Amino acid sequence: MDGLSRDGLLASGLLDAAWYLAGNPDVASAGMDPAGHYAEIGCHEDRGPNPYFDPSWYRRANPSCTEAGLPPLLHYLHVGERLGYRPAPHFDPAWYRLAYALGPSGSALAHFLAHRHSGRYAPCAELFAVALIAPYRDDPARGEDPFLHYLRDEQATGRNVSCDAMLVGASGLLDANYYLIQGGDVLAAGFDAVEHFCLHGWRERRRPNVYFDTGWYLRTNPDADRLGVNPLVHYILLGEAAGRRPVPYFDPAWYRRTYRVRRGRSALAHFLARRRGQTVSPTPLFDVGWYIARHGSELGPYTDPFSHFLEAGMSRDIDPGPAFSMRDYRRRHLGRPSRAFRHLMTPERDNPLVAYLCAEYR
Repeated sequence: MDGLSRDGLLASGLLDAAWYLAGNPDVASAGMDPAGHYAEIGCHEDRGPNPYFDPSWYRRANPSCTEAGLPPLLHYLHVGERLGYRPAPHFDPAWYRLAYALGPSGSALAHFLAHRHSGRYAPCAELFAVALIAPYRDDPARGEDPFLHYLRDEQATGRNVSCDAMLVGASGLLDANYYLIQGGDVLAAGFDAVEHFCLHGWRERRRPNVYFDTGWYLRTNPDADRLGVNPLVHYILLGEAAGRRPVPYFDPAWYRRTYRVRRGRSALAHFLARRRGQTVSPTPLFDVGWYIARHGSELGPYTDPFSHFLEAGMSRDIDPGPAFSMRDYRRRHLGRPSRAFRHLMTPERDNPLVAYLCAEYR
């Protein structure tokens, strides 16, 4: 395996010359060429060539580097990246290559370094949200990329809450009471609902609220699944604006238009805050006023009419509005429900409107 040359270093795309000079004032004050200095001296002194390669951390995380007797950057170039070794805690080459569909050739880290200011590429799944939220999206700290800006702020403030948890907590889309009631183990262990969902819950396909089906969202949004990121974060940052549904029966684009949800406010959060007031509908096929006029006596005050419909509609031909016949759809596509198996029914499978919405959604 050849040594690290100046030309090889420049060809690799892994030297951030300005950052290297700023972090190594001895090199800058001597007027030395940063590429030549790093190739001849810096790599042997475990100096970093860019802010996403930490030689000392890389040695500790990958003992094979020390065993091979190679400078960390050279080991990474020839061995580490191909095997998915992280060059530092906040860059994941295997995730990056998969997330952005890079071919097998070329360096994932070099690609990221060249595009990190674009707001379209994140260094790892944990920092997926950073470039899409203010202030990191809007003010990348006077030339600093949004991820370094975020990490600097994290270090300066001693913040121990993840970017995902901050975003989810501020969104109004995690119903802590619902989450803890549904997850008795989380409640018993004394976990914070937001932190648990962001660390574990979404991977376990738990729902953050009754109108966000984590597993269904990942199945119907393969990009989010491929990225391996928190699906609720994906919905907050990208999905809702693109009209992607959090469940088959909530249409965010229609809801936003119908109820004139102001720009910058989540349509789903708006609905969740008002659903028990019996004045809003999640889908155009559910006529909330029409439904209450016919079934209001069953609801009682402060009850979500659509939740009532989801349950009642599994076994009863109880129409959501004049534009959809539960009886006709059930007869053509589902068949009559059996009393013996009603305890096994789910709205997603046995409510005709939900079945229709699932079938027509792409």
